[in-house]
Amino acid sequence: MGALQLPTYEKTRILNVKSKKTGYEWLKNYSNFKDQDFDANIEMILAEKKKFFSRKQLCILTVLRQYAIKYGVVNASRNTIIDAIEKQFGFKVCAKTVSNLIQKLEKMGIVVVYFGKEYDGSYTSNVVAFNTYEDMRAYEIAQIEAEEAEIERLMMQDLVKTDNARNYAEKARQWAAEKAKKDAAIESAKKIAEGQQKRETIYKKLMAFVAAKKINKSQAGQLAAILYKRINEAMQADNRLTQEQAELLAWDAFTVSIASKYKNLFALVSYKAKEMFDKFANGYKPSEFAAKRSNTSTGRTEQVPEWFNDRNAHTSPTTPDNTIDFEAERAKVLEKLGQTVK
Repeated sequence: MGALQLPTYEKTRILNVKSKKTGYEWLKNYSNFKDQDFDANIEMILAEKKKFFSRKQLCILTVLRQYAIKYGVVNASRNTIIDAIEKQFGFKVCAKTVSNLIQKLEKMGIVVVYFGKEYDGSYTSNVVAFNTYEDMRAYEIAQIEAEEAEIERLMMQDLVKTDNARNYAEKARQWAAEKAKKDAAIESAKKIAEGQQKRETIYKKLMAFVAAKKINKSQAGQLAAILYKRINEAMQADNRLTQEQAELLAWDAFTVSIASKYKNLFALVSYKAKEMFDKFANGYKPSEFAAKRSNTSTGRTEQVPEWFNDRNAHTSPTTPDNTIDFEAERAKVLEKLGQTVK
């Protein structure tokens, strides 16, 4: 996939959406989920971006996801979306509210909008295509680089327009300071973005189990959705829990579940994930944060008592002499019987 471009809100695509031959199969051309699971990617995106949306916006986003369930592409009209929101959540929104949310999603790199036009010149509903988690990350980096380029252009433009030589040095120093500050901010943002990209997500870990033929791709997507749902619930309930810790706890729950012979894997994973997060609230730590065990460890560590090393420094107490003189005892018995010892 090529480098992502920033949205211009002027894109136009000629879409023959009313063709009876093609139906809605043409939406495949705009789908970004040919090899990935749509629901799992959206759950990963929301795990990081949910805090930037209001409750009403999340309700609208839920309806958009429902209309995009097949290919990750929405071609429903604003009125259709508004009616679905009212029917499902019980409140009305205006077309402007829906449009504002879609623009916000595009600016964040979560969707790409294509403005539709029929062959006869009339306009049709826009096509809203959801991006994958990796595409959203690449989009964020592209935005940072574009902002940097624009700052440099404006600064250079200011310098070129400066005719007064006495102010040139001061302008140059200001430009250098701003450039250094922006460079540091961009470098920090890039490192954060790259670090989060390199960090192996739960979905990628699950795909390793798919490759090992322990689960199939559909099951991997469902499991990822279950685990990220539990992660979101746990992080809202406990503000001490970081994203990395939550994913490690969820992964612990999956590894415990996959090793068992329980028939309903999805129910077991959901239960174990909740159990892990409950344990965390009581002081349990995820496995990656625990102390590393020795490769030769048998799983049991014997503790040496404090007195063991000083055991020879003390004098052993005197024990009574328990030896028996059998001849003397025999003489006593014979004497009682009135016999003499021979």
